[in-house]
Amino acid sequence: MTETYDLYGSSTDLETAVELVSKTLGLDLEARSSDYWGDYYSTPLLDDTIRVLWNVNDDPEELPYDEHSQYSVIVEVNESPRADEYREKLVAAGFEHLEREVIDVDER
Repeated sequence: MTETYDLYGSSTDLETAVELVSKTLGLDLEARSSDYWGDYYSTPLLDDTIRVLWNVNDDPEELPYDEHSQYSVIVEVNESPRADEYREKLVAAGFEHLEREVIDVDER
């Protein structure tokens, strides 16, 4: 069995990105907050974890994803059985696919 982790970037604001992800994927996203991520949105689903977060900080060396500093918003799609479907839809909606990592969980 494998788990897929995808990252997407957008140069829009957080609220616009949340609305677009929700509409595009047909999912509800809940507002959350943490000391590490700040304010972000996430799915409440057990089999998918989708998180939409700001990649902006007063200190550019403190960005959640500093290697993708050109994007103000990052969308994470983690452990989704629909990763390929989501990639197709998110890219068509204007999100840039930044990276994919596939992990074989049987080898952990």
